[in-house]
Amino acid sequence: GDTVVLTGRFTERVVVDTPNLTITSAPGSIAAIDGGGEGNVLTLQGDGITVRRLWIRNSGYDPAENDAGIWVNSSNARIVDSRVSASTFGVWVDGVDGVVVRNNTIVGREEVRPPSHRGNGVQLWDTEGTLVEDNRITDVRDGIYYSWATDVLARGNTMWDLRFGVHYMYSDDCRLEDNLAFDNDVGYALMVSADLEIVDNVAVNNTGQSGQGVLLKDIDDTIVRNNSLV
Repeated sequence: GDTVVLTGRFTERVVVDTPNLTITSAPGSIAAIDGGGEGNVLTLQGDGITVRRLWIRNSGYDPAENDAGIWVNSSNARIVDSRVSASTFGVWVDGVDGVVVRNNTIVGREEVRPPSHRGNGVQLWDTEGTLVEDNRITDVRDGIYYSWATDVLARGNTMWDLRFGVHYMYSDDCRLEDNLAFDNDVGYALMVSADLEIVDNVAVNNTGQSGQGVLLKDIDDTIVRNNSLV
């Protein structure tokens, strides 16, 4: 239940295993945690941890090792009002439920080419009941990537200069609502999933090799309604 207030810049990798802890910046400032280009910068391992108004940056470079700005192994964690930059994966949700990722800016590494060699902005693996809302995501591989995720709501996110804005794999009963994807290869890629609701989204200028606003492959029992494809 305590709050840890940070001021200034910390060049280190941090593991938080105290449950129900809030970590934030002092009023009027944004504290930064810089991982020095190695591994995960901030790892959450206690349930119910809140990260608010922090700048997390400079993770490791290896997508095969899943190097991330914020690694979430914390059920009911909240990542809000923060910035993640110069990271391979932005926020990785790893087999925990009820996570909230809201109002964050996630910027990968533009210099890593092609985009397929980067990590994803928000990686959702084996999670249920998670909310991804009102985030801005750019310069990663895929903006929001789902793998074995269930009952996830992604709403109000803006994603640009990516391979896929949103990418579903093996994920059922999810809703994608009121998102904007522009200047990507594909706006919304739906693959090998079922019972999705894709409603009220916008996809603009998706002109890569695939070049679709919405791509559906091996999709069952899914609603795609009232989307604008420009």
